[in-house]
Amino acid sequence: MLPRRLHWPAGLDASRFLADYWQRRPLLLPGAFAGIGSPIEPDELAGLACEPEVEARIVQEHGAQRPWQVSHGPFDESVFAALPETHWTLLVQDVDKHVPAVAGLLACFDFLPEWRLDDIMVSWAEDGGSVGPHLDQYDVFLVQVQGWRRWRIDTRPSPPADCVPDLDLRLLKHFQPDADWLLGPGDVLYLPPGVPHWGIAEGPCMTWSVGLRAPAWRELAADWLQYAVDALTGDGRWRDPPSAAPPDEPAALPMTLPGTMRAHIDQILAGADEGLFRRWLGCYLTEPKPNIALLPPDPPGRGRRS
Repeated sequence: MLPRRLHWPAGLDASRFLADYWQRRPLLLPGAFAGIGSPIEPDELAGLACEPEVEARIVQEHGAQRPWQVSHGPFDESVFAALPETHWTLLVQDVDKHVPAVAGLLACFDFLPEWRLDDIMVSWAEDGGSVGPHLDQYDVFLVQVQGWRRWRIDTRPSPPADCVPDLDLRLLKHFQPDADWLLGPGDVLYLPPGVPHWGIAEGPCMTWSVGLRAPAWRELAADWLQYAVDALTGDGRWRDPPSAAPPDEPAALPMTLPGTMRAHIDQILAGADEGLFRRWLGCYLTEPKPNIALLPPDPPGRGRRS
């Protein structure tokens, strides 16, 4: 059973959380989702990881010679049968897109803009399972759904971010935690971007990671410029000026060429008004991931398509 709302500790509400903690410092929320139950069982999660359209990983810890190894799905069922009893984790992205019942938890985060909610990643770990010490470049709420997981966190400002070379994962080379929290069912841990953390399963456990979208500026700029260019340039091409004369040095660029070209490009981009930008932004923020296929809604009065 999924909760209908997030329960804040005494003296804290959504407004104070946003003012004092959001993108500033970690926060443990004991019992925030008390009584939570998972609508998806571990076997069903493993079955989902075998589907070609689902993004999934298995992370195993092998010891000193190869501390962590990651394998990417889709997986064959035989892979799960061959896994050891301990020290491995299955992670499945976008479970909220594939299991509508899981998506219901996102309604509990209505104190955040909806466009910022990216996905719910569900992980199942056997005893000792982890993905190693790492940091994320986005906000995340770690919801403990089944079992127990111990989180160690480095809350210092500007912690070192160097990674161990020659590993399958981006794991921190220097990890010095100063907080240690054991989460049980219903507990939630909020982590801002850039906070080093390491979660280790104490017995079999299931954790849901509610990840927030944080697009990089270079990605936004590149996509916007391509959209504007496609919308505004049409089929026009370069044309020499009417007064063109034979060049003195055919291999040399004319001194006026860079200025002429830049002026024309600037003129094109100047036509990108706020309306065009808003249309692009709406398209960008609602574009599904490449592996996510969205079906149109059923017409009124008709059943689901077979």
